[in-house]
Parts: sequence; structure tokens; C-alpha cells
Amino acid sequence: MYVSLPMAGRTAEDIGSDLEIAIYSARQRGYEPIVPTDCNADHEPCPVYGRRIQPEDKHTIQCYMREDIKALLDCDMIMMMPGWEISSGCNIELLVANQCGIGVFFYGV
Repeated sequence: MYVSLPMAGRTAEDIGSDLEIAIYSARQRGYEPIVPTDCNADHEPCPVYGRRIQPEDKHTIQCYMREDIKALLDCDMIMMMPGWEISSGCNIELLVANQCGIGVFFYGV
């Protein structure tokens, strides 16, 4: 189960606590959670120009999204965490899931 949650503009602590909840919830439902923080952009230097999640990040949001989408495509389900509605990345992940026949679970609904 791929975990989709807003990341840009959030602290590592906030993201971490949401991921803990999502990981627990996915496992309770019998899924192995796949989280975006584990989807590594493993190239140097970043070939894509664009915005960075944090100024110190060596990769752009676009680089991370490429890796996230690759991971999502290997999953049977996506879990949309609260706040997904205001995240362009989450909306893209939901669109990809819907277009590719990946099941969708909205956490907290």
C-alpha cells in the first residue's frame, strides 16, 4: 500500500508522525506500507530544475515525484492521508492510481 501524504512545507516531525500512523494503519489492513520518504532519487546531480521541498534538499520535488510514481505503480492500493486535497503531489498520485486501476483508501473517512 502506497502512502500518499502532503510533504512540501511541513516539518520532518509532522511528516514522521503522520507516517507512523499510516504505517500502522496499512499493516492493520494486511498491507506492506510503501512510504514516499523511502523512494530515493539516486542520481547526482539533480537533472531537473524546479522547487525543492526544503532549501537544503539536493533534489527537486519533480525528482521525488518520479520515484514516488514508480513505487506507486508497483502497489495494489494507495492510502490518501489527511491534507491530500491541498497537495499537488498527492492529487497526481491519486490520478495515477485511478487511471491505473490501483485501489484507493481514504484514511479517516
